[in-house]
Amino acid sequence: QDAYFGKALDWIKAKHGADNVLSAVIHRDETTPHMTVMTIPLDAAGKLNARSFVGNRKQLSEMQTEFADKVSQDFGLRRGIKGSVATHERVRRVYGAYTGETARLELPERAKGSLLSRGENDASWRQRASEVAQDALTGAELRHNRDLRTVKTDLALSEISRETWQGRAEKAEAELRDVKEAEDFLFDALTWAALGTAANAAQEAYGQIEARITAADLTLLEDLAEDPARLQLLRMICDRPGTRLPSPEVIRFDTALAASLARYGIDQPADAQLAALPQIRATLERLRAEPLHDPFPAADDAYRFTQEIEAVLSPADLQRLRHGKEDALQDISPSRLDQLRLAHAYLQQSDAAVSTVSFSALRDRLAEAEVDGLREGSPQESDRGSRH
Repeated sequence: QDAYFGKALDWIKAKHGADNVLSAVIHRDETTPHMTVMTIPLDAAGKLNARSFVGNRKQLSEMQTEFADKVSQDFGLRRGIKGSVATHERVRRVYGAYTGETARLELPERAKGSLLSRGENDASWRQRASEVAQDALTGAELRHNRDLRTVKTDLALSEISRETWQGRAEKAEAELRDVKEAEDFLFDALTWAALGTAANAAQEAYGQIEARITAADLTLLEDLAEDPARLQLLRMICDRPGTRLPSPEVIRFDTALAASLARYGIDQPADAQLAALPQIRATLERLRAEPLHDPFPAADDAYRFTQEIEAVLSPADLQRLRHGKEDALQDISPSRLDQLRLAHAYLQQSDAAVSTVSFSALRDRLAEAEVDGLREGSPQESDRGSRH
C-alpha cells in the first residue's frame, strides 16, 4: 500500500509541480484505504486554472488512462472500461443489458457432476442465477435512466425553441412600434415643412432633410441657426432611435446641434459628447435613476447601445474596455461612476470575449463607487469598516 501511494503521489507532483502539492493524507479507517491530495492548480501560464486539468469529461477519462498506465498497472490493477456505466466486477453482463446486446435474460445452466465430482448444489446455482438476474436488472435500469435523460433533453430543447419563437414575436412587435414612431415623426416633419395638406411635397421635403441629417451636413444647421423651434424639431428627429450609427461626422453634427441649442438655453447638455450619443445618454439616464434594474427595455436598445460604444471608441480604447478598464470611456463622460456604469452595461451585452476576472473586478469597483456616492449624499458621516 505504501509503495502504491508513494508512486501515485509522485505522479501528481509531476503533473502539478511538487511545490504546488500542499498535503497528502492516507486514510485507512474505511474498507478501502485511499489517499487525499490537495494541490494548487496552476496552468502553464502560472494562473489558477483547475479547468485546464479537469475541464471536461474527456480530460478526466484521459487522466484515468494515464494514471492506470503510469501507476496502477505496476500493482496488478487495471483501468475500468472507458465510458462504462456499470460500477462492479460483473461489468460485461451489465453493459450487455445496458446496450441492448443481451436481448433476453438467460439463466446459467447447472454444473453437471461426473464420476470424480458431484454436481452443483441448489444453493450454489441459485447464487449464480441471482447474480445474472441482478446484472440484467442493473443494465436495464441504467438503459432506462439513459433514455429518460434523452427525453428530458428533448423536452428542454423544445422549451428553448418555444422561447426562441417567442423572442422573435416580441422583436416583431418592437419593429411594429418603430414603424408607428416613424409615422409620428413623419407627421412632425409635415408640420415642420409647413405645407399643410400637400403630403407628397412634405414627404419629399422630409426625405431631403433626413438625407442631410444622415450625411451629417453641417449646412443644415446654418440654415436653421436662427430658428430655435426648428432646431428643437431637428433634435427630435436626430434622437429618433435606430436611425443612425454614430461616426465621427455624425458626432460632430450632433455636437454642433447641441451647441446651437445651448445658445438659446434650450436642451443644454451637461456634456456635448453625451448629447451626441442618444442611446448611450438614454442608457446612462436609466442607470442613474435605477442602478439595479435592466437599463434596456428592449433587446434592440442593447444592440444600439453596444454599436454606439464600439463606433465612438478607438480600437485601442475598445480593447482596454473589454479588459475591464472603465477609463477607456473618459472621453464620453468625465464621471468615473458613469464610466463604471457604462462599462458594466457594455461588458454584460457585448458578444466579445471578456475575462471573468476583469468583469468581476469591474463589478466590485462599481459597487464601491455606488456606495461611496450614497455615502457622499448622506447627511451623516460613517466609517468604512473592515473590508472583506
